[in-house]
Amino acid sequence: KSGPGGYGMTQGESNVVEAIADIESKRFNTPIHPNNIMICNGGNHGMFCTMAALAGKNRPIVVHEPCFPVYKDFAEVLNAPMVAIDTSKTNFVLEPKLLEKTIQETNNGKCIAVINYPNNPTSKSPDEDTLKAYVGVIERCKDAFFVDDAIYAGLTYNGKPVTISDFLSEEARERVITIRAATKEHSHADARVGHVVANSDVIQKMLPHAVYSGVHANRSAQQEYLADMKAFKERQPDVAKHYRNKIFAIQERLRNAGLI
Repeated sequence: KSGPGGYGMTQGESNVVEAIADIESKRFNTPIHPNNIMICNGGNHGMFCTMAALAGKNRPIVVHEPCFPVYKDFAEVLNAPMVAIDTSKTNFVLEPKLLEKTIQETNNGKCIAVINYPNNPTSKSPDEDTLKAYVGVIERCKDAFFVDDAIYAGLTYNGKPVTISDFLSEEARERVITIRAATKEHSHADARVGHVVANSDVIQKMLPHAVYSGVHANRSAQQEYLADMKAFKERQPDVAKHYRNKIFAIQERLRNAGLI
């Protein structure tokens, strides 16, 4: 069990968990403790453990479409009803009022709503006022849990990367699960590591599912991830520029081929 290639702790290596709690405390300007952190084997693993801990036939999942297909797969595996909100008529940005109405009408508000911005697959990202309006929905819908799928947050090209988790009150934060990962935010897909921020009771419910799913982020990957997290402010503009240049190159090729 010892050494960099050995089995890791289910919640994550203690030094990594403690350091990420400190980093997130500074980011969110509120105390985040080690028992609010779980290291996961990439964002998908974090999302599965979250859904497995909270969703089920008695707690449906609310998503906005188009959405990452894995959400539907997890709902099917967990026998959880899914309610999808179509955003195709609102420029792929979820309207806060419609989100609130859907939550209230879904199992009397007892559900888990996933908010994924910047969005996969549309790349849309709401403005700050809209993100704050989502926070207002969270504060009013007190029987619901919310997932801030922030996997792409670091790839914001204009301005500081922000998600709903940056604007939460202390009370609202108790019902929000934030998921981040190295895959996109740090352009480090091969590491297959990320972390979840949630209240300690939710983390404890997630840990058995992390064990049963049979995957742990290995110790070496966790240390690399911690290094990425510490260097995030300095590296983020370069990583975002790298992705943006790739997009421009693909667009140019499509134009040259007469496809756009």
